[in-house]
Amino acid sequence: GFVEAGDYRLHYALTLARDLPSAIAGSYGILQRPNLAVLTVAIAPRNAPAGRAVAGAQVEATAVSLTGAREAHALERRDGPGAATWIATVEVRHRVPLTIEIEALAAPGEPLLRARLTREFRLQ
Repeated sequence: GFVEAGDYRLHYALTLARDLPSAIAGSYGILQRPNLAVLTVAIAPRNAPAGRAVAGAQVEATAVSLTGAREAHALERRDGPGAATWIATVEVRHRVPLTIEIEALAAPGEPLLRARLTREFRLQ
């Protein structure tokens, strides 16, 4: 999915590690375990010329359990031309919904980008 605010768009996805091509998973050092998902968050300018800086961007991702317990995820930043991507691995359980809240600031003075996604995986 994606959300937009100000001049920026935030893309997000939560994908089972086993669904990634092994070459891609390996390039990020991700082990393809059945109960592991990969969270990706990317920020890019919406209508600005390619290459606009996102150097100062900040992203936080928090998992929220069914009981309301919150756990922050450690995101690793990977920069690309005109965009920045953050990656984290997330443990998942069979048919247990997982909610992740994402907050990002693309640049000083820009509005906060917020997203909330809920996924349930069938691991068997």
